[in-house]
Amino acid sequence: MDVYNRIGLDAFTPGPLDLLAGMDTLVAARERATFPFLLANLVDLKTGQPVFERFALVGKGKVTFGLFGLISESLAKEFAAEQIEGYAITNPVTAAREIMAAIGDKADLIVCLAELGREGERELAESVEGIDLIIGGHVVGSHSPPSERVGRTSVLHGRPKGWSVGVVTLHLLRRPYDLTDATEMHQAKQRLAHLERQWKALTEEARTAGTDPLKFYEGQPHKQRQIERIKRQMDSLRETAGSPVQESYFVQDFVSMASHVGDDPEVHALVEAYKNAVSPARASSRDKQR
Repeated sequence: MDVYNRIGLDAFTPGPLDLLAGMDTLVAARERATFPFLLANLVDLKTGQPVFERFALVGKGKVTFGLFGLISESLAKEFAAEQIEGYAITNPVTAAREIMAAIGDKADLIVCLAELGREGERELAESVEGIDLIIGGHVVGSHSPPSERVGRTSVLHGRPKGWSVGVVTLHLLRRPYDLTDATEMHQAKQRLAHLERQWKALTEEARTAGTDPLKFYEGQPHKQRQIERIKRQMDSLRETAGSPVQESYFVQDFVSMASHVGDDPEVHALVEAYKNAVSPARASSRDKQR
């Protein structure tokens, strides 16, 4: 939790695997957190109240985000049936409608952090109006499912096992915001810029000589084929990269957590301290099992 606090999260939604830690552990973690745990449809049967916050309003500049979290009952029971005894997971669509009514016009954009599975996320988008983004967790497999548009709701997903950090960049032009997915356009621009740099390097001698590159490299068929290939790719990308976006839009990207990515020194120190504290306990546990 110290690491999460250091990172500066605005909100966190526990998923099915988090529930395995046990409800007491999660509640204790919430007490230490500097950000809310959002789960609108997990209810304590003894009190009839939600275990965690139902939603949060988070201001970023002049924009207010309404954030809320949901979890699937089937996924929770599949992974943590014993840990959720004494708790009820209510219908996510019903819970979402209640949240939308509670948020009302207090937020400019509404984001659901969903642990529902792809079908559950699609059903949520079809059934509840007004959600701008659904960001789904519990991704199975090695790749993120493609984003999809359901009505006016965009459904996005992360990638599994902490291999990368998902980044959604919003470009907000005018209220009310109706977000268009411009990821393909953004990727085309990046690819086009890369090819243009290749083209410039490959044809520099010909341009200096004031000669057509294909003529300049007569007798070098490999270079001629390379020039033609890059030119075809650039022509193909220009239409996509140059598509004008008239409305507000978002771009989804992923930052790899590969070993070459530098560590934040304070986070690294916190992780090392945790590993040092946990290792003796794990060693002791293994010794007892022997």
